Order: sequence, then C-alpha cells, then structure tokens
Amino acid sequence: MNTICFIANYFKTPTFKAIADNLVAYDVNTCWIVPHRLQYDELVKEYGEDAVLLIDRSLINKNSEPVGDFKLNEIIFGERVWRDSMEDGLRYLTNIQRPVYDFIRKNDIHLVFGEDTWGQELLIHRMCNQLPELKCCYYSQMVARIPNGKFFFFYDEKQVNFVPVKNMGEKIAQVIKVEKPDYQVANDKLSKKSRSFLGNMYRLKHFITSENIHPTNPNVETRRGRRFRIATREVINQHAYKYLHRDSPDSIEGKKFVLFGFHKQPEASIDVCGRYFEDQYENVLNIWRQLPSDWYLVIKEHYSAIGDRSYSFFKKLKKYPRIILMDEHANAQELMQKCQLVVTNTGTMALEAALQGIPAVTLSPVMFNVLNYCRHCTWQDFEKYDSLEQLVDEIKSLPQNKEDYAKLVEDYAYDGILTDIITMPDVLNEKNVTDLVSSFISLVNFNNERLHI
Repeated sequence: MNTICFIANYFKTPTFKAIADNLVAYDVNTCWIVPHRLQYDELVKEYGEDAVLLIDRSLINKNSEPVGDFKLNEIIFGERVWRDSMEDGLRYLTNIQRPVYDFIRKNDIHLVFGEDTWGQELLIHRMCNQLPELKCCYYSQMVARIPNGKFFFFYDEKQVNFVPVKNMGEKIAQVIKVEKPDYQVANDKLSKKSRSFLGNMYRLKHFITSENIHPTNPNVETRRGRRFRIATREVINQHAYKYLHRDSPDSIEGKKFVLFGFHKQPEASIDVCGRYFEDQYENVLNIWRQLPSDWYLVIKEHYSAIGDRSYSFFKKLKKYPRIILMDEHANAQELMQKCQLVVTNTGTMALEAALQGIPAVTLSPVMFNVLNYCRHCTWQDFEKYDSLEQLVDEIKSLPQNKEDYAKLVEDYAYDGILTDIITMPDVLNEKNVTDLVSSFISLVNFNNERLHI
C-alpha cells in the first residue's frame, strides 16, 4: 500500500480530506502533518494518533538538533508570520525537523503534498529533496490560470518543473482562450466583500473574539497588539488609497508605455516563486531606469491588494517623471493592447499578454516562459541591451508559438479545481472530487516511477 502525506492547510484541508478518503479504494493510505491544534484533534479521531503529526508553536520551546542545512534564513525572510519574530521562527523551523524526519520514516511515506507558502511547508519540501535516505518526494500544485478548470503538479518550490499527465484517458487538443481566471474572479469578489462595511464589522468581531486564533498556531499572528496594528494599517491604507490621483486610460492615449502589474503581497507567487525580486518598489524603480526618454511607466494596483501598500508608497513612486498610477478599474486587456511591454514578477498578466502577441517579461522564471513572447529577464539581462526598445524589438522578431503553451497544457495540466472551500465552495462537488482523485492516482504512479518503487 502506498502512503502519502498531506500538510493540513486551513480551509483546503476539507478538499485534501475528500481526496484522501477516496484514495483508500486504490490502496493509498494517508498521513497528516498538521500545524493547527484544532484540526489535529479532528484528524486524529478519524486517522489515529500514529498517522497524524502535530507541529505547532509549542515546539519553539523544545531543544532539537537540526537534521540538515535548509537555508532557514531564506525561508524566514519571506514568511508573513515570522518576519517580526524571526528568532522564534528560526527556533520553530529548527525544532520541527527531527519530528518530521522521524514521522516520514516511521510511516514509510514516499509522497508529501502541500503548498509552498508557509515556512514549515518550504522546510519539509527541502527536507524531502535534500535527504535521500527519506526516499520521499514533495509536490505542490498551482492553478493553470489559462485555461480555467485545470492545475499543474510541481516538484520544485519555484514551480517550474512539472509532473506529466499519465493514465488520464484520451488527450484532447487544448483550445487556449484568453479569459480572466476563475480564481481571480473569486478572489476579487471576496476582496470587495471584505472591504465593505459588513466585511469590516466581521473583521472587528473576529478581532474581539479571536475566532480561529489558536495560541499555538504557527500560521497566524497570535500577538493581539500586532494583529491590531496590521488590521488598522490595512484599513487606513484602503481609505487613503481613495485620495490618490489615479489616471484613466485616456491619459496615455498615443503614448508609448510599459505596463507593470503589482502582486498582492504577502503571497507565495511573489515571496516564494518570485524570491529575490519581492521588493515591488525596487522593481518599479529598476524598470523606470530602463525607460527610453519618451516612454512612460504605467503601474496598476492589484484589485485584491488595495490596502497592502500605503499612500506614501505610491506618492514616492509618482514623484519620478513619467510614472503613471492607473485606475485599478481600468480594463487590463485594453491597456495591454496599447502598451509596448508588460512587466511582472510572476503574474498572470504576462501570460495573457504573450498569448495575444504582446511582448512580456517576467522577473522570475515561470512555466509560461515557454512562450516566445514571455521572456524571463533579470536586471543583468536588461543591462545587455542598449535600450529597452531593443529588447522589445527582439521579442517581437520571434515567431508566435501559442501551440507550445497549448501542448504544455495538454501534457501537464490536470483536470479539476484544487483549492479551498471558501474561495470556491463547489470544490467538493462529485465531479471535481472524482477529477482530483484521478489526478492524485496519476501523481502516486509518477512518484513511484521517480523513486523506482
């Protein structure tokens, strides 16, 4: 019997559990690594103590020797919870290593599945990759973005190395249609709701009652004063943003410009996949440095991120000549059609542009760099060109190869929506669960081949 392990993750755990319960019929046993005490208690009732490992904050006070060097400083730097208490975070990540190591070996786990968001997830990912005696591989997933209803499995934390689709029945040639991803639509609705009066009242109630804030949970800020400052700053930023002058698309009519889309932050797409390019203020300035004298830089806030950045953040950027803050409601597709270049760290905007024959650059490697019109460039790459226009012309000289992205989706994208029950409540419908179970069976088979089991 194969044994896989899920890392419990808030409202994604019910999705993982639905998959696990159905995998039993295929001789796949399930274990759990859980950071949340309440979810631990629930899972123990069903799976037993031997199959569930609790790695909560209580381990900060233990003294355990590390089992290897996993660049903990790199993990902590991008971790949203520990960045203001790094010493505690380093102790936590050090002290969970031995329990995780022993748990994987004791249960003969060959496959761990989780996100690449929280510090403990990244640590376990690196342990699986770097300790061959564990004979265990770690996998994560990412929504395909385009087209909807599909996702990829990855076995690296930067999410550029895919697990191929196997034993999934007859393949159907993909028709790639540029449309707003379903997850973005869902997140925009949730963001709008959270910023409403009722949303703010719910957050106030949540703060007063400390609902779901278990004192030993490593994935939440447990200090009441710190939580208050974070929530207050976000509300202030949301209201202050309204008083920033934002331009309409008419203001750049007939002008040459680069379009830069901000990421929501903190978020794994930039803090993990886009690591070392996570400072978005610095990214904007470095792009501005590359501008030809008659070009503009149009920056556009992510709708779901309003409140993440301060009034002063944007005011300082707007002091630089020809930097324009675009209204967040402006149609991104229309802006792309008029711009000379799209730049983002790992954002979907670059994929949408490249599929339409619009030159795009990502500052970190992404899976859609397979497209000729979506190039990965570091700052050193930018410096190789005498002008930004030269880079744009070089990209435009390449042949369109949308069929290569369609082939990538055909060979590597799995059917289904693998997300939480809040963002997409219908994730647990029968068809989707069936698709997800089939995907995980394929993943187990791939992993067995990879480990020669």
